[in-house]
Formats: sequence, structure tokens, C-alpha cells
Amino acid sequence: MLFGGELWDGQVSAIYDDLFVYNTKKHTWSQITSGKGPSPRSSSQGFTYKQYLFIHGGEYASRSQSQFVHFKDVFRFDVNQCIWEELPLKGGPSSRSGHRIVPWKKSAIAFGGFYDNALETRYFNDVWILSQLDTVGSWTEVTVPTHNDAPHPRSGHCLGMHEDTLFVYGGYSTEKASRFKRAEATVHHDLWCMNLAGLGVLGGAPVVWQRIKMAGIPPPIRSAVSTVTYGKRMLLFGGVVDLDSTGGKTVSTFYNDLFAFHMDSKRFFPMVLQKPKKPLKNVILSDKKAGDSSSSSSESGGSDAELEDELEDADIAETAKETSKEIPKVSYEQNQLTLQVTPFKRMDAMLCVDGHTLYVYGGLLEEGKKEITMNDLFSINMNRMETYEVHHSMNLSEATWLAEESGSEGAGSWETNSTVMSEDYMGRSDEEDEELDDPSPIPANVDLRAALANSNNDELEDETEEHAAPDAVPMDDIPLGRTTVKGKKGMKLHKEQLESQLGSKSSIPTPLTTEEPFKEFYTRTEDFWIQTSLQSFAELQESTAASSAPLELSSVPEKDQRRIKIDSQRFARLRYNEATELMKQLAIVEERQKEEVEYFAKLREAKKKYEEEAAARAAAEEDEENEESEDEEA
Repeated sequence: MLFGGELWDGQVSAIYDDLFVYNTKKHTWSQITSGKGPSPRSSSQGFTYKQYLFIHGGEYASRSQSQFVHFKDVFRFDVNQCIWEELPLKGGPSSRSGHRIVPWKKSAIAFGGFYDNALETRYFNDVWILSQLDTVGSWTEVTVPTHNDAPHPRSGHCLGMHEDTLFVYGGYSTEKASRFKRAEATVHHDLWCMNLAGLGVLGGAPVVWQRIKMAGIPPPIRSAVSTVTYGKRMLLFGGVVDLDSTGGKTVSTFYNDLFAFHMDSKRFFPMVLQKPKKPLKNVILSDKKAGDSSSSSSESGGSDAELEDELEDADIAETAKETSKEIPKVSYEQNQLTLQVTPFKRMDAMLCVDGHTLYVYGGLLEEGKKEITMNDLFSINMNRMETYEVHHSMNLSEATWLAEESGSEGAGSWETNSTVMSEDYMGRSDEEDEELDDPSPIPANVDLRAALANSNNDELEDETEEHAAPDAVPMDDIPLGRTTVKGKKGMKLHKEQLESQLGSKSSIPTPLTTEEPFKEFYTRTEDFWIQTSLQSFAELQESTAASSAPLELSSVPEKDQRRIKIDSQRFARLRYNEATELMKQLAIVEERQKEEVEYFAKLREAKKKYEEEAAARAAAEEDEENEESEDEEA
């Protein structure tokens, strides 16, 4: 079921209050018309309980995106009777959007969110329980000891529930600029849990937050990640990360990978596509479904030589996946070698699980200042993990965008224009950047452009602001990038964050250089990937209790050993591609820092030269005045 949403075309915003149902057997959409329901809104949260659909909170934006209204109401839709009903609730969480809510037994748990009225922005980290779902409903706040560490207030996070334990991963928060402080955004890369088993039980364990180390192979730092619960796993799809590049610009990188957080063992694993057991048909470039991706359940054997061939095929397939930097005419990617399909990169997609099938609907993509809202639909069988099936695609290159190139910066979404920072790096002072700052102002009448040009230096950009360094990379060379000017503090923090995911600071193996071939990387780190694949296989089979003790490949049935070896290569390939991209980003940031150091050195040199010339001119004028005075006296 799909309720509400927003479409921003660069000029006006359309907010919806309609309700649609997708039939997973007939693969058709149907709109449900009923009595008065929730007002138009986006970023609301919904969950199902018995025959009911619940909608809570959300936001409404005016057509010009200049005014926002947040909601705190709760509506219940009875699927059997097709009737909306607003619950007569008292108290409860304040008005908000961007929060998350998950079912728990006969109740639902809500966490986080934000409120913005244009004058102030508030983020939340409170926990609420919505109970009495069959009747009038009731809100109860979960209180924790004041001395207990808690997740930083946030929105857009991932929320999962396993038995009595609530999990919170990632999210986003920002602080607005003021007279004394620049705007500062944080993309959180942390994991928390709260055990609710003792809630309301006399003598039960106190309810506290606990921060968890991210074990296994977690996704790289990113925001706007989509999530849904699948059994004991919390599935994570897509997202976006912003990078401060040369010239003080920000480039956004979008993702379409799938990760699973195993809530019982508290470990992350990537969900990689498996080699199809039967050849796939080529996808017709239209809104029709993909070709038959069903496969036989029989296991196929293979020799080490065949395994080596598959490793070669993986290299070829990875190259075959490279596509044009232009926005494509379809909203998916198809591997030219294996014909496997993956939804195009995006953030804020909607996820739903029906049985063992995961559905991915819509999302957002940015290309420059253009914001593309998607309405496509894909599904994948989680048992086979062979390919995504295309139920509906869209031509991304023809997405409506009415803003001029120099016009609007976008819809002002709480997920956009973010400087990537980790909570671990918050609290640093601007004083640490003094070596790049010139403490004394440069006189307004100094022609710095001419001064630097006379010193054989590069010219300043026409739109220099606060002495920002000049561009060094044409923005046309950056694919699918969103550009906004950023400060050097965010760049420095991003560098530290990149370094934390690479080399000795990361628990996951990293290529020695961007030039190290994949085969050498895998051979050097094979033991780690085999062990990771064994752990993933054991948990998926639910045959081994969660344990950090090493497993032996020989303990696995021989027919499964080949699969484990192949998965280990796929895990390694995913990390190899991810790490080499991070290393390239780190090189860009380091180059950007080097340019800034050189640039401010040139500014200081130009200022010193100007002051020397000004002093010489002043001395010459003084000598001339003295000579004239002496002549007059004579």
C-alpha cells in the first residue's frame, strides 16, 4: 500500500493524499477511494496491523516550498471496510516528520524525526509506544535514565525490531546557521539497541540504550538509506553520500546496493546477486516486466578451474556494468554479460517484503540541480538473489524539471545539501583550521586577481566567496553530481571519516592502492572473505548460533563449499569496488586541501607584496613632500 508523497518539479511542489494498492499476483496498481482521511502530506510513517493501515505524522509544504506544516495525528484505515478513522489520541510525540515506526507485538514503536517551522529546526531522539491498536489507541513515552548515553537526535534513520529489541542505525541531523555559527550537518554512522523486555514489568531490567560495534561488513557512510524488516534481518538499500571535491564543490554519490543487518547476531553482510542457474532473458526497454528469471532448484557442481572462470567472469561483468555518465532512458542497470538487473542508484526508496520477495518502489535521484522523483517498481526473490524483476520502469532522461539552470537549489529536503560528518568527529573547533586562515583582513582595494596573475598564479574564479579556492575540476566531468559550496571544516572531517574506513583504521581489508588488481587483493585477503562467507552462510541457514569463533570450510557440506567460495569472491569484489572509490575520494579531498594551503599562501604573499609596495609608495610620497617643503622654505 502507498499513501501520500511529494513531487517537486523545480518550481512548485505537489503534495498527495491518495491511497494506492499494488496486487503482487496480478502486478497491477489500484487506487482506493474512501471517506475523509489524512490531509495531503509527505514523509509520514505507516505500518500494518491485522486488517489496518496506520499513518502517523508527516509534513506539508506549500507549492513554493516556503512554508512547512508538521503533523502529529494518527489515522487508521480498515482494509475490509475501506474506511479512514482518526484516532482520538491525547499527548504523544510532538508534530514531526522523517521519524521511523515499526510494529512490536500488539503495539508499534516510534523513534526520532524532526520539526522545522523556518524559524527553528529540532531533531528528536525520543521513543514512544502506540498501543491499543484495535480500539482508540494510546501513546506512552519510554523513559530512560538521564545518565544513559542515547543516540543523537536524528531523522531518516533505519529502525528495526527483533523480538523485544529495538535497533537504530544511521540517520541525519543538521543545525541551522546563525550569526555566530555556520550551518552544520551530520550523517550518523552508528548502531544502537534498546531491550524493551523489562518495560512495565515489576522488577524487570531497566530500559537503556546500548551502542553496538558495527561487526561484519557494514555499508559505507551514507544517508537516506531505505530499510525494511525481513525475518531476523533488517534490509538496507541505496542511499547517498556527499563529497567535498576540488573547488569547494560537493558531489553526491548515489547507491543501489543491498545490505542485511542480522539482528540476532548483530552483524552486517552485503546481499550480492548470485549467478543465475538458468540463462536470463534480455529485459525489454519498456514498462513491461523483465524476462523469466525463475530457476531450477538443483545444485550444480564445479571444479576449481570453473571457480577461477567465474572470477574472470566477475571481472568482465564488472566492466560490462559501466554505463554512460548521462542520465539513462530506463531506471535500472542491466549487466551486459549476465543480463542481471539492478534498480538504478537512488535514495529514499520505499521497501516492502511479501513472503520471500523484496519490492523496491520509487526514490530520488539528483543530477546537478535537477531532482528526479521516481515511480518505478522492482522485486527480487530473497531466496535466490539472482536478479531484480522489472515491473515498471521510467525514462529518467525525460523526468519533468522546470527550474532554470541558475534557479532553484531544489526542494530543500532534509536529506539534501549535507556535509558528510560522523558523530565521532563532532565537537571539533574551528581553531584547528587556523593554519589555513588569514587572521587579518585584506584591504578591499587590493586587486588580488592582478596580484596573483602577476605572480604566475592561477586566476580566481569569478564567484569567489570568502576567499574560496579556485575550481580545479570541470563540473561537467562529474556524473550525477549535486554541487554546493562547502567549508574546509566539513572537508577536513570528511577526510578523517574516509580514513576511518580505509587501511589500518578499518576492520575490513583494503586494497593497497587503487591500482592493485582485484585478483591480488583477493588472494592476499582470502582468509577474511572465506570466514565472512562462512558466517553469512551459517546465519542464513540458521544452523549455527551467533558466534565470533572462526568456522572451518571443511565443516560445511561439500556441495555448499563452492557457493561459499563464490560468495567470498563477491564480498571481496564489493569491498574492492567500494574501497577503491573511497580511496579516489580521499585523493580528491587531499588535493583540495593542498590547493587551499597553496591558495592561502598566495593570498598572504600577495598581501605582503601589496603592503611592501604600499609602504614604498608612502615613503616615496613622504620624501616628495619633504622635498617640496624644503623648496618652499628656500
